[in-house]
Amino acid sequence: MPTFILCNLAVSYLFKTGNPYLSYFNTDAALLLAFIAVILSLLAAYFKMLSAAVWYDLLACCILLTWVSYWQGFFSVDAPMFFFFPLFFAVMTAFVDLKFIYKRKYFDHDSIETIRFYSSRSLLHPALIIGSVLISILVTSHFILFPVLMNAYIVRYTLTRCLEYEA
Repeated sequence: MPTFILCNLAVSYLFKTGNPYLSYFNTDAALLLAFIAVILSLLAAYFKMLSAAVWYDLLACCILLTWVSYWQGFFSVDAPMFFFFPLFFAVMTAFVDLKFIYKRKYFDHDSIETIRFYSSRSLLHPALIIGSVLISILVTSHFILFPVLMNAYIVRYTLTRCLEYEA
């Protein structure tokens, strides 16, 4: 998810430097555009118009921008979460890309079967995770819920990409 990593680094940089462009994120139009982008990327995924790598990346970027647009109305721009959460997502995504996805051709049969087992579990179903992440954006009173569910999203992406290679 290279676009997601770059988007996270850009958002983190904007918040750390207090960039004047941050005011554009805090508008109803930005929130509406981000939400429409989430819906369009979900439709593209449902109708298999894009590969899994592309739609996971696109959807993650749209979710991040929706989160930034929505949460700015509830928290101060100086809140550390706007800098640290995107930075953490970028590091976590880069780590799983380098450690698992780019090395998936070296996995043995037992590892692939384990990935297939965890991928088939209903708690890791993509629709459940994506729905949970979208709902967590609305739950501003539990601010740690969003990054935890985004990590589940990144894990789901990793499982999908590792099995996609084997298909």
